[in-house]
Amino acid sequence: MAKREVMFQDIIDDVRRQLSDSGTRIAAAPLYFRSAWWPDPGRDILKFRAELMSDYGVPTGPKEITDDFYAEVKAIEECLDRLEHGPNDAEPEKTTEWMARRIMESANQRATALSVWEKIAFPLRLRGNSVFHVVAPSNILGTPIVEAMPADEFIRLVSMQTIYDKVEIARLQQRLNWWKLAGAVAACVLLLFGLSIWSHH
Repeated sequence: MAKREVMFQDIIDDVRRQLSDSGTRIAAAPLYFRSAWWPDPGRDILKFRAELMSDYGVPTGPKEITDDFYAEVKAIEECLDRLEHGPNDAEPEKTTEWMARRIMESANQRATALSVWEKIAFPLRLRGNSVFHVVAPSNILGTPIVEAMPADEFIRLVSMQTIYDKVEIARLQQRLNWWKLAGAVAACVLLLFGLSIWSHH
């Protein structure tokens, strides 16, 4: 028997009530926060190292940031339990052994909670003079992937990126306008050509 569908707003409201900061780290509406901008100036090796550590359950950030992440995920899991959310009865959930079924349900619930976290939790955190970027682990037993940089450097890079984005948007808009003009001219030429052929008949 399928369990009832849970709406994001139900989860957001419930999780905000549970957290000690009244949910200031939780967005008012779901977004794909995994796409949140974070500077990546040749950090591939560091990122790979952090992902590898995460897969093996090794913390990659300060305890305070990691504890916040676990508190948020736990709040989401408890919310899903209260709202009776869970997978539909389908393979491989149709096991007759109670323990195996509970393990499978727990794993599915954890995966769902991590997916929900990516859509409702702000991934950027300010602590002292540092900005932290938090990403959910790629597996349910992993630790959050945490990157950090000085707040001053982050602000400087954000300012530069904002300028680059505006320039790129202006360039793309100019190209779009050119193609619109080219399309209008082509349409006029085809129209005149068609009228010319029609007038000769």
